[in-house]
Amino acid sequence: MRMTRFQLSNLSIRTRIAVLTIPLTLAVSVAAGMILVERHHQVRGMEQAAGLTRFAVDIRALVHEL
Repeated sequence: MRMTRFQLSNLSIRTRIAVLTIPLTLAVSVAAGMILVERHHQVRGMEQAAGLTRFAVDIRALVHEL
């Protein structure tokens, strides 16, 4: 029994394009997902900082009233 080697040239054009583009598409999707998660964390940090700033302004006003 002879083992044949996988050759891209034996596949149809549609299959070749799929074999070449699917891994790249997956890699770009994963990278985009990682960027989105990082941006989400940045936004959450900014929201927290904004909340703390509002709190500090309220405390400052209270201290000045005393």
